[in-house]
Amino acid sequence: MTEYENICLIRFTNATQIHEEIRQIYEEAFPWNERRDWESLTKLLNIPEFRLNGIFQQNTLIGMLSVWNLDEFLFIEHFAFRPDERGKGFGSAVIRELTRNSKLPVLLEVDEAISETNRKRVAFYERLNFKASGCDYFQPPYSIDQQKVKMLLMSHPDKIKDEHFTKLKAHIYRTVYGVSE
Repeated sequence: MTEYENICLIRFTNATQIHEEIRQIYEEAFPWNERRDWESLTKLLNIPEFRLNGIFQQNTLIGMLSVWNLDEFLFIEHFAFRPDERGKGFGSAVIRELTRNSKLPVLLEVDEAISETNRKRVAFYERLNFKASGCDYFQPPYSIDQQKVKMLLMSHPDKIKDEHFTKLKAHIYRTVYGVSE
């Protein structure tokens, strides 16, 4: 038995199921310009392609994962743990399990490696065999009072080919962010 066998993801299908601690993890882990307001996030629960999951270890909430099933690929929108649960290998275990069980490529956005924290985040995903695309990518703003954010678009198991990048980006923009470009 590994120490990670007791990790499970539980999908929330309506706002009343969501632990207040999920909101706290989400709002503490992501700056305001890299997340939706809470009401907008909970409205997504009605969209079949969207999944908001609590990550539990032995019945204790330790993190959250929001992911979109976009037919051609899975898109991880947000992935975070409580501060006291970071660095324990839970994130690696969840991502390994997700990529192992997915028949689709997995894509995600990550801040460019311009700070030590961001370098560690990029290295984390690289250790899990994610590859950064070589194309410029910006996360669209979540609201009109925000600016776009320069990010890396990473993929697993293969690097996004330049000729597919524009199509994948357009699909993410349209479905996840509700914008055209």
